[in-house]
Amino acid sequence: MAEDIQGLPGVVTALQKGGVTKTSLGLNVADRIAAQDNEVVMIDLDHDCHLTSLLLNDETEEKVLNDDDSHVGKAMFGDVDPEDLLIETEFGIHLLPSTNIMGEVVDRMKNTTYGVNKLRNEVIAPLYEKGYDYFLIDPPGGEGQMLDAAFVAVQRTIIPITPEAGTVNGLARLLERTVSPLRDEGNIPIEIVAITPNRMQETISRDSSEQQIARDLNESFREHLPDYAKVDLEVFETIDELGERLTEIPKPGLRERKSINDAFKNGLPVAQYDQECDQIEHFDTLAELVIESCEAEQEQEEVATHG
Repeated sequence: MAEDIQGLPGVVTALQKGGVTKTSLGLNVADRIAAQDNEVVMIDLDHDCHLTSLLLNDETEEKVLNDDDSHVGKAMFGDVDPEDLLIETEFGIHLLPSTNIMGEVVDRMKNTTYGVNKLRNEVIAPLYEKGYDYFLIDPPGGEGQMLDAAFVAVQRTIIPITPEAGTVNGLARLLERTVSPLRDEGNIPIEIVAITPNRMQETISRDSSEQQIARDLNESFREHLPDYAKVDLEVFETIDELGERLTEIPKPGLRERKSINDAFKNGLPVAQYDQECDQIEHFDTLAELVIESCEAEQEQEEVATHG
């Protein structure tokens, strides 16, 4: 599917299900990476252009989304310098916008030799060479060529799981239909940086969706969970034995917070909206995991190059 190429510094927030706050998660992780004096680019590959619409005012959004010459697809095929397309937000992150004709971009990828490499080679690599440090990619919700291109480019992912029907199935589809084939057939060593419960309610009660998500992830994917999402499995046995709500149960995952939702509606990371939000530390954890992964890979490449 792709040439044997190295991933560039960054991460894809992905799940093959819509409405799981992957865009919100990516925005907040990008902000915390930028807070460590890094130049961060967010790349919108979603057909719905949600991130682009979120971060731009109405006038700029209308101009960008309907301009055939000012979107990520033009940069992917060498028609324009990707740096010329970057839009800097008020909080310092750079946006590479999507387009209303993303379907045409995908079709062009399919009809181009090694089209899946275009995002990496023509967009992210040139920006990296110009001094941009990290790339946070917001992909489409479903599988396909554009999601593959995102994974080929940065070869890392953070997967958000919400306590709603279908999210665990979305995780299974992502692993089976995208991650595993790219690893096995495309020789792309995709790293799962983190699987994180997201939008968890404040209290976990018996038979709640929060309890089931926390239990399933701790049983099957514990090695991919950040420390804030790990729970002693004996806790769940206690819940089952008592058969009632417990007030002292650990609170795994990113919690539902009004300030996070309000910030997102205003096109802001929560740290730019409410510095007292208690969930910022978890976004910091995810940002640090991304940075550590990228630095470790860079060190390995230097050792391989110089011996």
